[in-house]
Formats: sequence, structure tokens, C-alpha cells
Amino acid sequence: MMVLPKACAVLARRSARGMPRLRTRIRTAMYSSQVSVSKAMDDWNALEYDVLEDFAKLDGQRAARTGFPEVVYSEGKTTDQVTTILVAMKKTNEMVLATRVSADVAALVKAHADLTVVCVLCAGTSDLPVAEEAAVTLELAGVHVQRIYDVGVAGLHRLLRNRQAIEDGDAIIVVAGMDGALPGVVGGLTSKPIVAVPTSVG
Repeated sequence: MMVLPKACAVLARRSARGMPRLRTRIRTAMYSSQVSVSKAMDDWNALEYDVLEDFAKLDGQRAARTGFPEVVYSEGKTTDQVTTILVAMKKTNEMVLATRVSADVAALVKAHADLTVVCVLCAGTSDLPVAEEAAVTLELAGVHVQRIYDVGVAGLHRLLRNRQAIEDGDAIIVVAGMDGALPGVVGGLTSKPIVAVPTSVG
């Protein structure tokens, strides 16, 4: 296993200062009457762990202390247990990670996941660089991207073949050069929000 000294140093600093800062915030909020004593006590106790039913105690503040949330070791746990833990952790963490996950668990977690899907369409191959810029930006933001490329109106059958995938998206980015006809055509196929992106091609 390779250890990155710089990354470890950053995590160590976060670990050293994260918990004291959280405790200071709770005390300050209580002393200034921003929260009740009862609420402050609940927040203080929550810094230790959260009891999840009768089988797990979640370290919900690990990300604040170390820069990375608790990782769930799935082997030996039931499918329901792993799914329940991950769904609970997702409420307080932007990212959750489980290791040794079975196919059944993966399928259940995906079913619970609230995934945003954006379709990125481009009219022709020459529009690919702009389309990929949009797609990669979305992926870095944690959005699932459905790429549908080379579906210009000159070959309408190619676009219609992907109609269901387009309809399944939460939003659509349409990249087109030439006469820019594709966004209008896509708008006639779906009621989903569309962002039309022109290119300098053509």
C-alpha cells in the first residue's frame, strides 16, 4: 500500500482540529442562547456516534474530523443491514463508500440512490469536444451522465432510437453546430429541461 505523506499530513491536521471546532460551535451556540441546553446536549452526544436500529453505531462526524466519512465494511453483514447503513449515512454525507459489496447489495443501493441523470447530446462528431467538456464537468460534480452522440437531424432515426434514454434523463444538454436545429427537435420530443449549447462548427 502506497502512503501519500502530503495527504496524510492534511488528514492529520483535520483530525486534530475538526472535533474541537465542532464542540466549540456547540458550546458557543448554547452560551449565546442560539440553541437550548437540551439541543446542545443532543448535538454533543451525536458527535460520538448515531445508533442505527440495533446493529450499527454510525460515526457521523468522522468526515468533519478526518476529511473522509466512515467506510462500511460489507462482508458479514446482511443485504438489509448494509443498505440501511448506507442510506442513513447518505443523509449526513455527500459521499459514502462500502467495500466487499455483493451484487445484491449494489443493486439495492442503486435502487435507493437519488441519482440525477443528465443526457448530453451532440449533433455530429465535430461537436464532441464541447459535449465532452459538459459531460466531464457534470461527472466531476457527481452527476450521472448519459452520452448520446452523433444524433443530428440529418439522421433523425438515430435520435428517435434514443428517445427513451432522453426521456429518462432529468435534464438534457444539446450541443449542436451548423444550423443548430437539434435543440428544437429534441424539445419536441420531451418536456424535460433543455440547455442548448452552440459550437463554432459549420
